[in-house]
Amino acid sequence: MLSRQATPTDPWIVYSGAGNLYEVAATGHSQRRLTNTQARSYQPQYSPDGHWLAYIEQRNYENYLYVIPARGGTPTRIAHLELEEYTWSPDSRQIAYNPRPDSPRPNTLLAVSIEDPTNPRYIAGGKTNAIQPAWSKHGLAYVDDGNIWLQHTDGTQYTLTNNMELASNSLRWAGEWLLFGAWVDFAHVAYRVHWQTLELIPMVGDSGWSATPYLIPDQTWQFFNMADKIFRSAPTPDSIPEPITLRVIAESWRAVLLGMSQNGQLLAVVSHPDPPTENWELAIITPDGATYRPIANIPAQHALETLAWSPIIEKPFRWWWLLGSIIGIGLSIILLQRSGFQPVSTPQ
Repeated sequence: MLSRQATPTDPWIVYSGAGNLYEVAATGHSQRRLTNTQARSYQPQYSPDGHWLAYIEQRNYENYLYVIPARGGTPTRIAHLELEEYTWSPDSRQIAYNPRPDSPRPNTLLAVSIEDPTNPRYIAGGKTNAIQPAWSKHGLAYVDDGNIWLQHTDGTQYTLTNNMELASNSLRWAGEWLLFGAWVDFAHVAYRVHWQTLELIPMVGDSGWSATPYLIPDQTWQFFNMADKIFRSAPTPDSIPEPITLRVIAESWRAVLLGMSQNGQLLAVVSHPDPPTENWELAIITPDGATYRPIANIPAQHALETLAWSPIIEKPFRWWWLLGSIIGIGLSIILLQRSGFQPVSTPQ
């Protein structure tokens, strides 16, 4: 059985390279390896509460899902996957995934408890093949029968798209919004849809960008890759993209956006020369592009594959500490008074 560890209160990044997972603080300190295996470990995901880290281990072309404590520890095998896709439940107690064809419920989404992985249960899908799960407190989104479905927490299901040519691995939650990409009239278009109104709102429309954009919490900016650089723009299709990496990364280098911190204040970027003959550089960049801070060097032959940001958990205000301090001061005053203590007066 897994045991909980302390929740991180500062952002950490876990990335995959050379078949293993590595952890580094967003400040660039305390880099270390989390896994040590001959298999390929990749696709890390932190649990929403920051206690756990899940990842896929590929052995002999088979995909196995593992969970370890967020700061490292003994891995526990959770499931045997068909695809390289999974998602944490909002309460950090379950993981949804697409099972193998020989499972009792193939082509569906199953949820497995990280405390008892022996009894996965059916939660959604089954029309053709349920894939790309994305779970949040607002519902479970997934692709099935070529369309995006949203299943609310009460079990009600909605179809968000109608035979759109969806981009692969594009579903991502950003607060109350579900983000995804699709091909429309030979152009790659990004959309966002609110979990309640279910209205599709275009965000970016350009054949040159790739992957679903990252939307910061206040929805003022979105970030995406285009022409080997990183751009930002307002989340509307008619906004003019502004390059944010040209001022801090050499023109001859390629830059790939791999993730954004939970509060939207930091972006994780990997950059390398073109062609990539030197070390790759994992760096932190601010949304305005003014600050670029390298935090790790990665040999070119160990190309960084996937990356995950830890959630930033605010330290709770310790009311018990404040109450204890007040009581302690009060008791000290009472004891001093009972002992007959008198403050020394200063002669006038």
